[in-house]
Amino acid sequence: MKEFSTIIVVFLFLAINSYSQTWKTIHASDYHSPNSFVQQAAGFEQFNKQFFVNPYDNSIWFGFKSEVQGFDSFGHYFHYNNFNVPTLQQQSIFLDFAATPNYVVALDRYFGMHKFEGGTWSLLSTVTEGIDISSDQDTIFVARSSAEFLKLSNGNSNLGSISSLKRIKSKNGNFWGSTSTNSFVSLFQNENLTFYSPDTCTLLDWTNYDMKFSKTSDSIYIAGASGISVAINGVFIDTITTTNTIGMPSSSVFEIEVDSQNNIWAVFGSAYNQVTHVGYLNRSTGIWTKVYDATNSPVNFDFRVSIELDSADNLYVVDTDLHVLEINTLPSWLGLQDNEKTNPFNLFPNPSSTSFTISGITASILGEKATLTDLSGKIMMEFQVIENNLKIDVSPLKSGVYFVKIGNQITKIVVE
Repeated sequence: MKEFSTIIVVFLFLAINSYSQTWKTIHASDYHSPNSFVQQAAGFEQFNKQFFVNPYDNSIWFGFKSEVQGFDSFGHYFHYNNFNVPTLQQQSIFLDFAATPNYVVALDRYFGMHKFEGGTWSLLSTVTEGIDISSDQDTIFVARSSAEFLKLSNGNSNLGSISSLKRIKSKNGNFWGSTSTNSFVSLFQNENLTFYSPDTCTLLDWTNYDMKFSKTSDSIYIAGASGISVAINGVFIDTITTTNTIGMPSSSVFEIEVDSQNNIWAVFGSAYNQVTHVGYLNRSTGIWTKVYDATNSPVNFDFRVSIELDSADNLYVVDTDLHVLEINTLPSWLGLQDNEKTNPFNLFPNPSSTSFTISGITASILGEKATLTDLSGKIMMEFQVIENNLKIDVSPLKSGVYFVKIGNQITKIVVE
């Protein structure tokens, strides 16, 4: 049985604002309290990012403490927690996500791995202490802070031979890992374990803030305080630094994404872990052709900033809100005409303290059952839409933001 999901249809245009011709912002305050898609943190945080764009369908996933929220591939908002999904716990901490072609896995720090498949949640594994997660086709790898890594494939769960990994990335059966951001990196390939550090490779330093594979090969990119190091088939062959590229805003690279042409997006910061820029490197020219900071983008660099790319190489940036930079064709729900605000039906007065009236009810929703839910997705009220200008008493409700859903149409109501 599919669990109930609070679905906010982004086609309402309530939350998407255009910053310029290329940036679009989805404001968390229109969907979630306390007004953030991810748990707020100043500056750079290690290991987990609580933010994921599914490469198979471009759905967007956020972890906020014990809640999972986001937007499906059609732009419908979803919000899951222990109120509407029994397998999720009130004490859960969702750190990150990974995907196979058939399902998404949410990494729960304290209760294991939760699988979302076909609209239904289930507990994939009860193994705890996970701190990083990645996927390799239909296999899930989980790094565990003080125990052996976990491999989940075809319904089977196996512990690996390496423990205390803080980061893990796998592709075509080989995986890279590290035990901290200030240590060696390791490659487990054909049952052989190889360690890399500045002691053995001059193209590395002692930091590794992030690691990502190329979309088109087994090449891996490792970001650190001195730039980015590049390895092919286990051999480091190149670096990307302030001395061999043009316009690189800082040597400290906290996070990277590699597009389908092996160009690079990066999150930059200062030596004190303060995030300052997001930039794009054209690998063919060696020039950082796009560099964004607080003066030319809507991104709030006072918070943790993370980036993701969709299947068309569009850039997604999360601080507390979600910002999307159109590089190629955006998903249709993000490319709406001027993002004008419209409502499927009207609620007035809004805000309301005692009651509100529903007007603009069309024949398509007349007679439908309506629900009023809070921000957690909990159903607070159900009623039948029997007429236009239907009056609803909300005096028993606490002050806050609620959503009225009739059929497939949803509108926000504020109760004071």
